[in-house]
Amino acid sequence: MLNLFKTKVSQEDIASGLYGAVIRNRNKEPTRDNDGNILLSSSEQEKLLLSHLYELLTARNLDKAQLKLVAFYTMDNHEIKHNDELHFYMLITINEIKNISNFFSSITTENHEFFKKEFLFEKKLNPIQKTLAMAWYVEHCKAIDMVVDQTFKKIKIID
Repeated sequence: MLNLFKTKVSQEDIASGLYGAVIRNRNKEPTRDNDGNILLSSSEQEKLLLSHLYELLTARNLDKAQLKLVAFYTMDNHEIKHNDELHFYMLITINEIKNISNFFSSITTENHEFFKKEFLFEKKLNPIQKTLAMAWYVEHCKAIDMVVDQTFKKIKIID
């Protein structure tokens, strides 16, 4: 886990700490609307948060941390027996991250375009449900951004 009292931290420690704090130790309940319909399952939430962390590490050119982050996620979510399987599932995960990133980058400022668009994860959500799912995502991203920004102000990466 990322030691907050260290000033010099490796990229592996950054990935491990962020993964543990943001993904592994989060609330595992699916996001539901007021009627009890599942908007985002636990695994979908993990993928969205993983994608956001990956983008934050990309913006800081932390390639080793990106790979470690994806490796942690892959090992937690797949039975890995050989390194080849790990690499295979990591490539699948990176492709999922790219698809999520492409989805968010293709959203226009026009709300009606977003509501017509198919939602992530092959879900059939109505416009209100899409808004609630996006609110969950934005709320979590803002919290993550704040923590990551403050952390990177206080540490020096030694890799």
